[in-house]
Amino acid sequence: MIALPEVVTHRYDPGVGPFPNICALAEIEPMQVLDRLRRESRPTLKPDYLIRRHSTERWLAEAAAKALGRNFEQRPAYFFLGDFSHLMDLSRPAALVVPLSTLPPDSISFTLGDSMSVAEQPGRRVYTLDEIAALFLAGHVVSGFGTSDRLGFQARFVEVQLWGRLAGFLRGCALFGMRYKSGKARVAMERLQIRVGFDREIGLGCQSVVNSLSQ
Repeated sequence: MIALPEVVTHRYDPGVGPFPNICALAEIEPMQVLDRLRRESRPTLKPDYLIRRHSTERWLAEAAAKALGRNFEQRPAYFFLGDFSHLMDLSRPAALVVPLSTLPPDSISFTLGDSMSVAEQPGRRVYTLDEIAALFLAGHVVSGFGTSDRLGFQARFVEVQLWGRLAGFLRGCALFGMRYKSGKARVAMERLQIRVGFDREIGLGCQSVVNSLSQ
C-alpha cells in the first residue's frame, strides 16, 4: 500500500498566469510561444510538439468523457499528483497547490505519466479517482512514480487533468493571491505557492490563500 497524495500541484509562469493551454491559442500564437520557450528554457522541444499536443488532447477528451460519463467543453488544466512545488523550474517558477479532496471526482482524470508520452503507448488509458486510489492501495503499479519533488527531480509522476469550470475559479484565486502578495505577477520570483479551498456545501469559494516565496 502506498499513501495517496493529499494535494495536486500546477506549475506555471506567473507572467502568464495559471492554466495556459497552447492548444487554445489561435493562428501563429502557438508557434511564437514555442519559439520563446526554446530560446529561454526548453531548447529540446521537438518540431512536432504542437501536432502531438493537439493529438494528445483529443485522445484525453475522448478517454475522459468515456471514463467519467460526461463530456467537457473546456480544455483540461494539468497538475502533478502530489506536492511538486519545491524544485526551481525556469519555465514554470510558480506553483499552485490544491487539496485533492476539493476537486470533484467526476471532473478529474489521471494518467500514469505525462499524458503526451502515455498517448503514444499501445495500452494508453486514463483513470478515475477511484481507479487511481485502488492502484495506490495495491501499491506495486505506482511504486515507481514520484509524488513529491522535495528530495529532487522526479522523472516519473502521475498527471492529473481537471475538466470543467473549476479551473477558471482556481485561476482567479491564483491571480488574486499574486496581487495580494506582491502587487503584480513577477516572472523573477523564485516560488509562489498558493493553497485554496472548495466548500462542497456552499459551492465555489476561497477558504484560504497562503502565499510563500522561497529565497
